[in-house]
Amino acid sequence: MREIKFRAWLTEIKKMTYTHTLEELMSWNTTRESNGTVIWMQYTGLKDKNGTEICEGDVLKSVTYRYVGEVKYVPENAAFLVFWSDDKGRHAGYLDDGMCSLIEVIGNIHDNPELLGGAE
Repeated sequence: MREIKFRAWLTEIKKMTYTHTLEELMSWNTTRESNGTVIWMQYTGLKDKNGTEICEGDVLKSVTYRYVGEVKYVPENAAFLVFWSDDKGRHAGYLDDGMCSLIEVIGNIHDNPELLGGAE
């Protein structure tokens, strides 16, 4: 069974906090640190080729192809997917153990939106 934990993006102060448990998620007072919205991102239970934990909102780079993608949980699939972009367009694929040795976390959508072509 995978470990259930979260990280949180504090929108008001633009800061990421890490390794929150499910119990913390249920009882956390969002005004404690941010006085604003908190965006919760779940740990996928997987690690990249460097041993870095992969969470929702992470930006991944394929080490074998020229793909960069964002990790999202898709409720309809009950799974974490990576929405990849390359010079040929966008495509999605399931995030699974088999690909972990071929990807690395290079940032996240909040701290590093430029990695996906977003505003800095």
